[in-house]
Amino acid sequence: MNTPEPGMMPCGRTRSEVAAHLDSAPDAHELQCPWCHRERARLRDLDARVAQELRGALAPSRPVSSAPAVPSVPSVPDDAGAGFAATGSEAGAGSAAPGAGASAAGSTGSSSPEATASSAAEDVVAAVMNRVRANLRPARKTVALAAGTRREVRVTSLELADAVRATFADDPEVWVVFVQVRPVDRVQPHRQWRAGCSVSVSPDSAVEDVEQTVVERVAAGVRSLVVADQLTIDVTLEDVHGNTLRTSSAES
Repeated sequence: MNTPEPGMMPCGRTRSEVAAHLDSAPDAHELQCPWCHRERARLRDLDARVAQELRGALAPSRPVSSAPAVPSVPSVPDDAGAGFAATGSEAGAGSAAPGAGASAAGSTGSSSPEATASSAAEDVVAAVMNRVRANLRPARKTVALAAGTRREVRVTSLELADAVRATFADDPEVWVVFVQVRPVDRVQPHRQWRAGCSVSVSPDSAVEDVEQTVVERVAAGVRSLVVADQLTIDVTLEDVHGNTLRTSSAES
């Protein structure tokens, strides 16, 4: 039995996938999915609460002449889930230097001490939040073999999903609701994969033909990036109202 990916929601997406696109507009799936909608709201609330706690921690006055030290990240409620899991070397990526903004603020002679201290505090909040938000959006990479070269590469589930979605770009009768691709073997680089694809079809479509098309395009999308010696594809066909018309699994 395959172990579900950590953070998997009932709709088939993971919390890390929602977090990765938190700063972007929700896609068609997220606009209609109650689980993704709630997860986006939860992450935004959590983001705001962490920033608020940081500002509270920096409230006491400090000497203006020295840049304030970066405080430790305040404790986060248990409902944060996997969002704050450490991501190794990626955790600090994109972070600003904590004291840079404070030095610039201190060099402006016309600023009052209170304004300078407030500006420096906001710089610290921004620097720490960059680190927190980097942890909030983990890009979990999986070791696979690149298609064509068969060299080891690191890919994310989002990259694989985007490759699958791209194969449907020219089809006006099939709309991709969600895609998930994950490895099922325990040995790296992974060569055995399972893909789930849910699509919405037009009322006059022949479901058997659409089902075969989905299998072929999902397989093409996955294999455009990685070697897949074994690929299981779970297909769900929905009508325009989100009602399930047909489910099936196929080996490719």
